[in-house]
Amino acid sequence: QREIKKAKNNYLKNKIEENKKNPKKIWQQFKKLGYSGKNKENPKVVLNINNEICFEPLKIAEFMKNYFLNIAKNLVSKLPSAPNIFSTTSSLLKLFYSNKNVIPDSFKLNPISEQFVNTALSNLKVNKCPGEDGIQAIFLRDAASEIKEVVTYLINLSIVKNVFPTDLKYAKVKPLFKKNKKNRSRKL
Repeated sequence: QREIKKAKNNYLKNKIEENKKNPKKIWQQFKKLGYSGKNKENPKVVLNINNEICFEPLKIAEFMKNYFLNIAKNLVSKLPSAPNIFSTTSSLLKLFYSNKNVIPDSFKLNPISEQFVNTALSNLKVNKCPGEDGIQAIFLRDAASEIKEVVTYLINLSIVKNVFPTDLKYAKVKPLFKKNKKNRSRKL
């Protein structure tokens, strides 16, 4: 059995080598051996694994599985290591920001007033979609004078504690379509 496989491998290898500049003859050789591109049955795959031509589907499947499982790791290992320029202690990063006249730890949010929240809520556009919470803008606008104290407290608490609620970090983005236009989509 093993001798037959070896002979078949050598025969196929020689025929491919002889006809490598003539694809038509290579396909004729494949057809003689029972390998056809038009065959509707299970395709017979031939693969060169470690300089040995392999016809066995299980060996080929195992090789392909291992190849695709490891290709990313193998490619990454060949990349040169990048300098860590994005570390907060990086001299390149410090130099970049000092050239832009940016002072470290200079960004600061100040607490806001109830008047500011009331004005912002009162000026909401009611034709906009609600957020993740499902609350309509018209409700927030109409209730601005009643909820301004609570909303102000929540916003200022977030500023003082340096915590932004995770649920508010998400947004749904959907394409909006124009009516009767050639270019139907528009920017949000």
